[in-house]
Amino acid sequence: MQKGNWGLVKMIPDTDGEFMAPFGTANTIIRGKRICVTITGVGKNSNVPMEVRQALIRLPLDAVFTEQQVISGCGPDARDLLPEGCLLAYADEVISLLQSANLYYEAALLKGVLPNEWDMYVIEAGTFQLVPDKVEPRNPSGK
Repeated sequence: MQKGNWGLVKMIPDTDGEFMAPFGTANTIIRGKRICVTITGVGKNSNVPMEVRQALIRLPLDAVFTEQQVISGCGPDARDLLPEGCLLAYADEVISLLQSANLYYEAALLKGVLPNEWDMYVIEAGTFQLVPDKVEPRNPSGK
């Protein structure tokens, strides 16, 4: 089991590489699976500063939920909130990734927009490439 900052269980692993993990709040738990991606383009989410979206290009990161997993876990209304074909990553892990790449300014900008442990960073379809299965998932925050 991996733990978050509050000593709460962040992920409960399953035998097939999937896990149950918080989505949005510690009280909403849905099935996820780490998916390694490399960011290849700038997303359109204007809520995230352009500097952050540009800084992530060529960086590998772990998504934890697909759009379909969120819809399955949270209900069909979630479909209206997410871009089609997106992946989601914990914002604190994206912030840690930026910091490990010495992109402290961009990390601080993202922290200002997504400050909570359970906040999700949306990786839009067309802005990422899957990393082959032979590559182990990266988890810069140690969670």
